[in-house]
Amino acid sequence: MEYNEKLRELRVQSGMSQDDLAEKLHVARQTISKWEQGVNEPDIYTLKQYATIFNVTIDDIVGDVEHVNMRANKRRKASRTLLVISTLFYVFSVLVIFTLLRFLQDTIPAHYNIKWEIDRYGSKTEVMWYVLGCTSMYAISLISYVIGKKYIGTKMPNLETGSYIVIFCTVLAAQIGFLAFALSLTVKYLVTDNVLSFIFCIVGALELVVAIATHPKITPTNGIAGFRTNFTLSNHEAWVKVNRFTSICIAVASALMIGVNMLFVSMWVALCSELLILVALLITLVYHEVLRKKMK
Repeated sequence: MEYNEKLRELRVQSGMSQDDLAEKLHVARQTISKWEQGVNEPDIYTLKQYATIFNVTIDDIVGDVEHVNMRANKRRKASRTLLVISTLFYVFSVLVIFTLLRFLQDTIPAHYNIKWEIDRYGSKTEVMWYVLGCTSMYAISLISYVIGKKYIGTKMPNLETGSYIVIFCTVLAAQIGFLAFALSLTVKYLVTDNVLSFIFCIVGALELVVAIATHPKITPTNGIAGFRTNFTLSNHEAWVKVNRFTSICIAVASALMIGVNMLFVSMWVALCSELLILVALLITLVYHEVLRKKMK
């Protein structure tokens, strides 16, 4: 319930019209209407009059609103966090599907009958239909967020934080289940010599998503993810700079790791590609130390 709704509720519960209340407060009826619409707010003197007229305290009016708004803020934070997770998993899913397109055999099963028997084979490009499935799942998550953001804090639907978590976790579980289903149908048809390169591409995709997640615009100061040292945890500016640099470095290294494994299908290339991440981490450590000495 918003502040203006609380004011309207007090009036309605007492059986007063806007004209009746306006007469008691010595203001115009339009003023009452603007307060209840949220266009304007009464001053502290008027709030005292409200408290006297409706036999409540100012804390009863303001305190309750603050409590409700606090709960609404928690719901906003929870829904935003879960949307970010859903978005990152969507990015990961799309990367996995494009990786499958690179390493699958040219011909793969394209359809199964009701007995779960293969009744049609097709080109490996048909795995791109899985992108449509992943996009559909993500669209549900996005729509849930948009609708929830519009109605958070209002009477309808006045969902609790737990309800939002259930909604988003259900959609996220569907996303994970769909990707697992797609992989279960296709990984057995990977070209044998390509399996190791495929695995390292998946690892690279996972590291890329984690790198994006550690960016300070996504992970707040002192968040769970990120480059956590005494220096970054005790200095907001350091947290932002170090984690932004780390995010970019790891993301670039991960993208290179995926690209190298797609271009050069080899066991040794696959094993050595992980060195790109180690180099990125080393560069980040150097940057951290240089910044720490500079900001002393």
